[in-house]
Amino acid sequence: MELRQKKKKKAIINITSLIDVLFILLIFFMVSSSFRNKSEIELDLPTAGESASDEAQKGLEIFVNSSGEVVWDEKILTIEELTTKLKEISAETPDKVVNLNADKDVSHGKIVEVMETIQKSGLTKLSVVTQIHQ
Repeated sequence: MELRQKKKKKAIINITSLIDVLFILLIFFMVSSSFRNKSEIELDLPTAGESASDEAQKGLEIFVNSSGEVVWDEKILTIEELTTKLKEISAETPDKVVNLNADKDVSHGKIVEVMETIQKSGLTKLSVVTQIHQ
């Protein structure tokens, strides 16, 4: 009696459908993800040769003294008076820079109130002036 060796059948795994699924996932992630981080803010920066006039660079100077009084052009103003004056300036030159100088002892709430007044008047360029320690 002769015994024949049975040929072992090799298991074949059909991976065609798996490859299709992987390619679809790859395409999905490529389309849905952003490879370029585009800035939401568009800037038109001046070149090195351009410079603004001294008047435009200086801007408006608003001071808040240690007792919380708003001083502009050496006059103490209420918030309502400040709003009126800022709206007049905003109507003429809306890109005017406002420099806010506040004493370090002024309450945070008063500074925020002045900043909100500046924003509501239509002036959007605000600079908070600080002292540099050396």
